[in-house]
Amino acid sequence: GFGDPTVLFIAALFVLAEALDASGVTAWAGQRLLAGAGENRVRVLVFMLGLVALVTALITVNASVAALMP
Repeated sequence: GFGDPTVLFIAALFVLAEALDASGVTAWAGQRLLAGAGENRVRVLVFMLGLVALVTALITVNASVAALMP
């Protein structure tokens, strides 16, 4: 099981997500998102889509999903 590349890839995604959370990057991004969007649900959704697009442009799609899930 641990020799399978898929298992190692998913484990690395969890490590990356925890590192982003521990460093405060996800909390900072969430605060900036709420500061810009306010209380409007539609604006929060649009801003979240923009944040995901920005993160996905910098890292892989799977890693961005793992980082933004918490």
